[in-house]
Amino acid sequence: MRTRIVGWTLPLVMAGAAAAQDSVAVTPGMSDALPADGTQTVRYLVDLVEITSSWGNAFAVAPLLKAGADADPLFPTQILGATAVSPDQRTGLSFAPTDFASWSTPGAGVNPTQNSAPSTTSVSGFDRRFGVAITDFNAEASNIIGALVGQNAAEPMRLYVTRTVAVSSQPASAGVDTATLSLGGVDADGLTHIRADDFNTSDSLAVDGENLVTVDLAARSAGVNILTNAGPADTGATTFVLMDDGVTLNTPVAMPGSVGTAAPLTLDFANSFRPGAGSPVSSHLAAGVPAHRGNPSLTLGNFSGSGVATLGTLSISSIVENRADTLDLFAVTGAGAVSDTRAATLPSPVSDGSFTTNGAGDAEFHHYYSQLGFRGPSGPVGLSIVGTEPVAAATALDPSDGEFIAVASMGSAATTWDVAAFIGKPVLDGPGGSTVGSVIAASPASLSSPAVDGWGNVYFIAAYEPTGGPEGTALIKAVRTSGGYELERLLTTGDVVTGANSGRTWTVDALTLADGDSVASGSLHAGAILQPVQPGFEAGAAADARAFGGLVVNATITYDNGGTPETYEAALFVGPSLTPGVACEGDTNGDNMVNF
Repeated sequence: MRTRIVGWTLPLVMAGAAAAQDSVAVTPGMSDALPADGTQTVRYLVDLVEITSSWGNAFAVAPLLKAGADADPLFPTQILGATAVSPDQRTGLSFAPTDFASWSTPGAGVNPTQNSAPSTTSVSGFDRRFGVAITDFNAEASNIIGALVGQNAAEPMRLYVTRTVAVSSQPASAGVDTATLSLGGVDADGLTHIRADDFNTSDSLAVDGENLVTVDLAARSAGVNILTNAGPADTGATTFVLMDDGVTLNTPVAMPGSVGTAAPLTLDFANSFRPGAGSPVSSHLAAGVPAHRGNPSLTLGNFSGSGVATLGTLSISSIVENRADTLDLFAVTGAGAVSDTRAATLPSPVSDGSFTTNGAGDAEFHHYYSQLGFRGPSGPVGLSIVGTEPVAAATALDPSDGEFIAVASMGSAATTWDVAAFIGKPVLDGPGGSTVGSVIAASPASLSSPAVDGWGNVYFIAAYEPTGGPEGTALIKAVRTSGGYELERLLTTGDVVTGANSGRTWTVDALTLADGDSVASGSLHAGAILQPVQPGFEAGAAADARAFGGLVVNATITYDNGGTPETYEAALFVGPSLTPGVACEGDTNGDNMVNF
């Protein structure tokens, strides 16, 4: 592993090689990462592999997407940054038969020079499709890579991936930057929304000011797509929603076309909500909330009967103290208009019954510091509508007790608070079970931002120490129970998985948590979860592995390629392990009911 310093906001980033789909190079020890200026769209399938959580529940994992190859031979790939998963899914899709590359032997894959040729598998429909996007970057270049991912009830452990380079900051490898690119959001149709600015650029064609850009993955041409002050290279797929704006913008979320007018929704540093190309408004702030902080989060549904989606943001309750101690929620219509607001301020103290913090009232939701407002992700407020009640979660820092994840159940009558995770909280071997490890303190971050599913469960990356084992990082689910939250470990450093496609074992070396001075843009967050579940595979309880549709987490993994290590940064898909079945016949919208 080599170390490089990347100067976006001066974080120190530990970079390994990176790969993606479950494949290894035909020559052990090489890298099969794809260059951003190569083939812009490739199709392949990934077979998920079952893993067992600390509670004995069956989940599934596989490498889904990879960072692009780095022009510097010392670094075979770029570094993975912010991720995004669509808040929606499309169901019951039919299309002309389409081939996807498939393989089950070491060395096969989609890199024409580093892999042997794969076979193909043809498919003509999906029971569901969702969108995923990642950022990759190095000291100069940045790229946004997206994917439309299909899944069928008859083979629910197989993902059909259409991987597309949405936009690049350079026209060719080792070229000159025309923009710095940041996620952002994506929807199930592949509309990918990004922030672009002129940081680290010198070319006369570089973009000016602040920009919001939408790229349609399905419409991308075969050529490299860059952004300039004259517009995009791929005009058929790319739209400047805001161009050369004079106010600093946060990274956006995606208003999906399945529920409204597809558009990027964001906030700005002038305390306004920016609904796509619409005029800035301040009506997103609830009464008594003077200002927001950081990037927005979005979930489908609303808390008051008006609107199609709910956004959340960190906020302050006092201009004088200027401390982000409040969660501000606002519902929006399909056109992006604010239709209702609600807010809750972190109480002093706050407790889960056994652990109490914020006794001095000086804890702060801090996941908007450093590079996060400019480079993503979107966003820091885990958010879901559970029944009709919004559940919002965020990571806070108490000067004495360290980091913790606070959860607000923001009912119409009153808000109740809980603590889902804190330093020292035990991870269990089952509901009410024995301790198998614990969340530990780490610098500069112990906990990622949280993601929340439709049952109110909270997912996060944590610094973790298993009982009697070495310290590392872990993907943890805080299961919502009537007595509070209990922790279940889903994946951790040291886990070994045998790839179904590569035929090689790979080991989890790290789950992305921190950079040099803050939580990493590439760590887990609210927009990394797929809340809709696979139709026909609904959960019966919060503790069910099927309580969510899946999530994407950045990791460093190392394959044992015939005795030679190959280390990759991979965007892993983690979801429930599903037994093949048939979704409800006649269900056209994925609600498990016959719709005709």
